[in-house]
Amino acid sequence: MQVQDAANQVATTTSTNEASIQTLSAEALEQARSISIALGLVQEMAHAVQTVAHNAAEAEMAVQQAAQTVEIGDETMNRTVVGIQGIRATVADTAKKVKHLGESSQKISKVVELISAFAAQTNMLALNASIEASRAGEEGRGFAVVANEVRGLARQSAEATEEIRSLISSIQSETNEVVAAMESGIEQVVTGTKLVDETRQSLTNITMVSAQISKLVEAIAQSTVMQSQASEVVTQTMKDVAAIAEKTSTETTQVSSAFEQLQQVAQALQKSVNQFKVS
Repeated sequence: MQVQDAANQVATTTSTNEASIQTLSAEALEQARSISIALGLVQEMAHAVQTVAHNAAEAEMAVQQAAQTVEIGDETMNRTVVGIQGIRATVADTAKKVKHLGESSQKISKVVELISAFAAQTNMLALNASIEASRAGEEGRGFAVVANEVRGLARQSAEATEEIRSLISSIQSETNEVVAAMESGIEQVVTGTKLVDETRQSLTNITMVSAQISKLVEAIAQSTVMQSQASEVVTQTMKDVAAIAEKTSTETTQVSSAFEQLQQVAQALQKSVNQFKVS
């Protein structure tokens, strides 16, 4: 009777535990599938993080190259400013010389006016001398010849003086035009210098912004590298958990199989006990 009770208890226990083991095995399999799906998602995330890290590294290189280009542009602007300032100084010096030339031509014009006045006076004196010589008759004939010669020279001096006056007037007009052009050139140089200074300031601002962007991109790159490393750790951990879950599922299946065999043995034992009881 005790053997039969024990056999019945073993059969009942194995039957109950078999159901629990089967449930546990099913849950372990489901857990393994869930972990496998999560592992795939983590691997995709790790790949995405690596892609972001690669793009961030390329962006950082691009920002650095842009910063170098801006620095080169700034140096070029500095050289341009120096060159423009040199041109400005040369133009200003040339303008001064042209003004001095204009002042000198004005002085020459005054001298020419004096010469013209002297020629007019000489012509008048020669005319008066000719008149006085004609009054003197034969005695004044030689003096009249000299007076005519002086008069001719005075006329030639007046003509030459007029040509010089016309030439000086032309020089003064051209000098004024050159001075105006020089002043306009100086204004343009000043404007160009201001524009270059503004451009250089803009380049300086761009350099500062590029430096800030470079720092941000560098920080992003470092963060993505850390995220990539963390993703690799998580991926490896998920792989380990998946392996453990798979092993647990396998062992649970083995235990379930063992309980089935034990149940079969218990049923056989119970059957034998029942046969022995009948006998």
